Amino acid sequence: MMFHHVMVVFVASQSAFCQSGYRYFLPFMFGTMELSSVPLAVMNYARERPAFQQNNPLTFITIRAAFALSFIWIRIIMLLPRQFRYLRLHVFAIASSTSPVFRTINS
Repeated sequence: MMFHHVMVVFVASQSAFCQSGYRYFLPFMFGTMELSSVPLAVMNYARERPAFQQNNPLTFITIRAAFALSFIWIRIIMLLPRQFRYLRLHVFAIASSTSPVFRTINS
């Protein structure tokens, strides 16, 4: 989990401080992606309360399904095409740069 947070800081810093752009994808990467975290938080809340699961089994199943669908839709179906474009821009920027500092930081 710590590695994930370190990488988020790295990607956010690179997107915020690089002069070559990468800002087109920021609303999706840092905004839309987190929408699937809302059903995850609700699911974790319900999972920690066995009484809730016993009293409301249909609701718990619905919450789990909502998380699964939102995760698959947002983080897999919507992310993968954008991720390939984002990485392609990084490769093009690194390959076309003549600055050794830029090539070192972004490689």
